[in-house]
Amino acid sequence: MANPKLLITAGCSFTQVPLKRSHEYDGLNWPIPLQDYLQCEAINLGQGAAGNDVISRRAILYLQQSLKKYKPNEILLAIMWSGHDRYSFYKENNNIETTKIDYGPACWNLSNPCKINIEAETKRNYITNLVWTDELSKLFYKNLYDYTGSIILTMEHILRIQWFCQAHNINYVFSKYCYDTFPDVNSLSKESQMEVRHLYDMVDWDKWLPMTDAYSWAKHKSSYPMLEQLGNHLSTEQNKEMVDKFFIPHLKRLGYID
Repeated sequence: MANPKLLITAGCSFTQVPLKRSHEYDGLNWPIPLQDYLQCEAINLGQGAAGNDVISRRAILYLQQSLKKYKPNEILLAIMWSGHDRYSFYKENNNIETTKIDYGPACWNLSNPCKINIEAETKRNYITNLVWTDELSKLFYKNLYDYTGSIILTMEHILRIQWFCQAHNINYVFSKYCYDTFPDVNSLSKESQMEVRHLYDMVDWDKWLPMTDAYSWAKHKSSYPMLEQLGNHLSTEQNKEMVDKFFIPHLKRLGYID
């Protein structure tokens, strides 16, 4: 099989490819060495602080658009899924306090609110986070958030991308940014397992990278240190090592690349 002509990547800050460096210590995330290896066009959709809802919506939008230009077998989708407890809300008129992240128009992928369609002029998707103290986050996590419910939604986002790719014969590969993307189903209570096990059973685990998650691997098994100034993110060297050790061999095993 020939290598893809288009690489689409999606995820949170672990996948984000800055158009303009927001910090002097930003590392180069895994989409860069992967694209360098494949020598193809790329659409990088990583969004800082994004949850799996933002990730799946962006992926579907840009897969659908790309199918107008490329054949399905010319596209490779690679997603590094985010934390199950991250949410976003679409609001045309926002009258509630939210955490603002704004590094200017060049940093569309490190902002709150954010955009699903990165060509859109307005940003209407407001990200919430369990540890943030803005009014929207506090209201949501106090009154509406549920641990098992968030796992259900994450598995549904994963499955709809899996099924979209299967329906359109698009090659794809998944991974986890950290251990909190979703837990081992057997670690959940009996009641929670009854709600989610059927979702886990429908996931094609063969398409997932053979590692627990990027953070745990980088923290405990990588040959290089994590970013000194941003210790919970991978360094440039770690991202390159992860691509060489996991992405490329797995893509070859799946028959996606030469």
